[in-house]
Amino acid sequence: MAHTFNTQILLDGKNRTIIKYIAISDGATGELSNAVAFDSSAYINDTQENALTRIIYSTKGCSATLNWDATANVPLLAFPEGASDDLDYSDGSFEFSQINNNSGAGRTGDILVSTNGFTTAGDAVVFIFYIKKKSIPIVV
Repeated sequence: MAHTFNTQILLDGKNRTIIKYIAISDGATGELSNAVAFDSSAYINDTQENALTRIIYSTKGCSATLNWDATANVPLLAFPEGASDDLDYSDGSFEFSQINNNSGAGRTGDILVSTNGFTTAGDAVVFIFYIKKKSIPIVV
């Protein structure tokens, strides 16, 4: 058996991409370790200069960490087990409006997910990524 993965494209435009990523444990395969949750090259205007402007997440039965992919991955966010939230960095309530990809050499623009406790059938992580493509000029 294998884990179940599903990626749904909600928006894929010149300057922004929104996707929903779901991973569900089969109870046998083990943890996710730097699995690609957002593959920048799979969407319009592939760029390594991405920023996360919002994320809606939920974890069930496990915790999860996200990293920007690079030769030396850079931590992005961490989520506790059994949690869910909507973190909007573009709504003016924070001092910044996005989390920039500040990884260095080997940067791909991808977001990787790793889990801890993803061992029981039905354990799951759900992410809705709101990605701004920073090196693409925004057309109004």
